[in-house]
Amino acid sequence: MIVRAECGQLCLTEQTEHARMAAELVGWWGGVCAPVEPADAVKLAVALHDAGWAEVDASPQVNPDTGRPYSFLDIPQDVHVAAHTRTVRRARQADPYAGLLTSLHSAGLYRNRYGHLPHIAQRPVAPQWREAVDRFLAEQDAVQEELTAALRPDPAVLWTHYRWFQLWDMLSLYSCMFSPGDTPDTLLCTVPRAPGGADITFYLQGSDAGFSVDPWPFTEDRIVLRWAARILPDRPYRSDAELQDAYARASVVQQEIVLHPR
Repeated sequence: MIVRAECGQLCLTEQTEHARMAAELVGWWGGVCAPVEPADAVKLAVALHDAGWAEVDASPQVNPDTGRPYSFLDIPQDVHVAAHTRTVRRARQADPYAGLLTSLHSAGLYRNRYGHLPHIAQRPVAPQWREAVDRFLAEQDAVQEELTAALRPDPAVLWTHYRWFQLWDMLSLYSCMFSPGDTPDTLLCTVPRAPGGADITFYLQGSDAGFSVDPWPFTEDRIVLRWAARILPDRPYRSDAELQDAYARASVVQQEIVLHPR
């Protein structure tokens, strides 16, 4: 679950909605970077990269430290790795290359994103979840070894897709998490322009007009992202049952954000 607190309310976005939006960005990719090839498998990986969260978000739980819903940032890590295990399994069943990319993405959350996003701190693994995380990473190593042997992807292409994936993921996440008017100039990430090509660094800045992305990496002049969220009062919830009842009763409200060049 993605949780944004604003004006006495909690705006809750399910991970699958965020992933759907991130996949839409793949379809508009271009601009200063090379086209995505193979586009269908990469777009499918991005669309499914949080598929395993569906069960978690259907029954949100209360963080006892805050009384608010857990978000993907603070949920217990045994739940986190179980969700990503389901995600990789579903992506792999849909397409082998999508499974490989999704496994790299999921495991990378516990491996400092392989050094490609050094400005984003990795969440430490709590001692009680170390065994679960280590087991998850060993499973993903095996998945990646098997799929790499079967697919024999060009490493430069695979890692370019992985790094582009991080940018699409961040743009969609930040659209759900942040209010544009409160967002200063923010480093997104550095990615290759093309497989084997020079790197280029992207920044995000909020304003009353939405979010500017600099440089502009899309083929459209502007992009409107729309997604469904539920709005709950920003107050303590005494139990999972109370939160889940409030969530089930909450109105589904369409959210919208504009991405545009600086």
